[in-house]
Amino acid sequence: MHSISIATAILLSACSTTTLQPEGTTPATPTPSPLSVASTTERAEDLPPPPWGMEHTPGDRAPWNLVAAWQQASNRDWCAPILPTTVDMSDARAVEFEGGWAVELDQAHGRTLGFMGTAMRVDDEDPAVAMAERRSWSDGSEALFEVSADEDGALAQLATIKIAGQECVYQAWAMGPGNDLDQLVAGLRLVDMP
Repeated sequence: MHSISIATAILLSACSTTTLQPEGTTPATPTPSPLSVASTTERAEDLPPPPWGMEHTPGDRAPWNLVAAWQQASNRDWCAPILPTTVDMSDARAVEFEGGWAVELDQAHGRTLGFMGTAMRVDDEDPAVAMAERRSWSDGSEALFEVSADEDGALAQLATIKIAGQECVYQAWAMGPGNDLDQLVAGLRLVDMP
């Protein structure tokens, strides 16, 4: 397996932050994270169905690299593998990611796609992301979508996803020109492993 620095950076972006209070002051009431609070204006029947609610991919049809990464992960008992159906992942590489699993695919022109099941549980404190777009699905799944650029102006798109019924937080990313994270997330399916 290869080591991955982007996955580490992505997971670190998902870690919560702590605000220190000046001595002698009362801490402010914490503001709930967008991932932990359901919108009062959205009704489940008004939301789109989740892509992972579609037909699951049988484990024997999943790419070997995804299966290998998931089988070696310490979170495999509580974090089912997912696979995008919109991208051929047969040339993807499994990458080392402590506590979880990750798979990444390099494409032409410096583009990279990837996804992972992190070691962060859905009940852990949510990331504090000010400029993220929140999306919800009819099964109660939620995601935060972010776009950022590095010092060279290369775009990176990140989705931090909580899939209903799963105990881990997933992340998917698209880096470089011409990548469409929406398409990647719209094609995510759960993989049924024996």
